[in-house]
Amino acid sequence: GEDLATVLSYELTSVPSSLFDGNGLMRESHKSTLTDYIWNLGDCRAHCTMENINTNVIDGGNLLHRVPWLKEDTFEQICSRCVDYVQKRYQNVVVFDGYTCQPRTKDMAYLKRSKGLNATEVLFDSQTPFKSNKDVFLTNARNKQRFINLLGQNLENSGCDVLHAKGDADLRIVQTAIALSSTKSVFVVGSDTDSLVLLTQFCNTSLYDIYFGDNSKAELKCKIWDIKKTRKRHRE
Repeated sequence: GEDLATVLSYELTSVPSSLFDGNGLMRESHKSTLTDYIWNLGDCRAHCTMENINTNVIDGGNLLHRVPWLKEDTFEQICSRCVDYVQKRYQNVVVFDGYTCQPRTKDMAYLKRSKGLNATEVLFDSQTPFKSNKDVFLTNARNKQRFINLLGQNLENSGCDVLHAKGDADLRIVQTAIALSSTKSVFVVGSDTDSLVLLTQFCNTSLYDIYFGDNSKAELKCKIWDIKKTRKRHRE
């Protein structure tokens, strides 16, 4: 066997330090590096306008961060502002993450993003005034799921198609976009690298074009991907 003195000359840890930090949390992946690498493989940019798009598949998690929440507004007013935001920009299907199933593949990422905060659960209805901070409020999974349910109902009442994933929504978003692309061009509104990679992998069955990006950002910072072109560049 190994000499004990030699073994103890190395730093001992209960988890691989290459994967976990000093707090025991899994190290965060730098997905932007992968995105930049794929973008620089060749010309992946889409040359399209929203007027050319037949339908949009919207990442509901992305949507939650696009619309400001004002204190003392009721949750109904916040939902109305979100619905107005969607209706003015898109012809759409909205897909939301689910927060009732645990554990989730992105639990560690959410924990890091919240910096350990976990808001008190709030029992609210559509007429309850909002008195918190949005980012803090949404660190509580039950708060987030309750608001998503309320917002989803408001979106459906306005004529939107709303889908609720059981957990992480990336695969559901991609499956929905691929299915729709058999009859029309599709713009997937989001910024998650996982969705980009999945779209690039599965778009070979698409008859019409699929685009991906977060067009809420400033034009110079916004990367709009032509997914079919990206797949071709990636496989060359």
